Amino acid sequence: MNIDPVASVLASRSAATPSTIQLAVIKQDHEAAQVLATTLDQQVRAAPPPPDQGTKVDKIA
Repeated sequence: MNIDPVASVLASRSAATPSTIQLAVIKQDHEAAQVLATTLDQQVRAAPPPPDQGTKVDKIA
């Protein structure tokens, strides 16, 4: 059996390329989701509380 080493290296690299691309896409998607979550968290924490909420404790209730 005669196996060409160049062909086997090229075949293994071409087989690894789709998984590398998938990992890169998943990583970029995760980073985008993290940025969105961080932005939303910052905006929610910076927003003032609604009127009549969080300023007094109603001990009668």
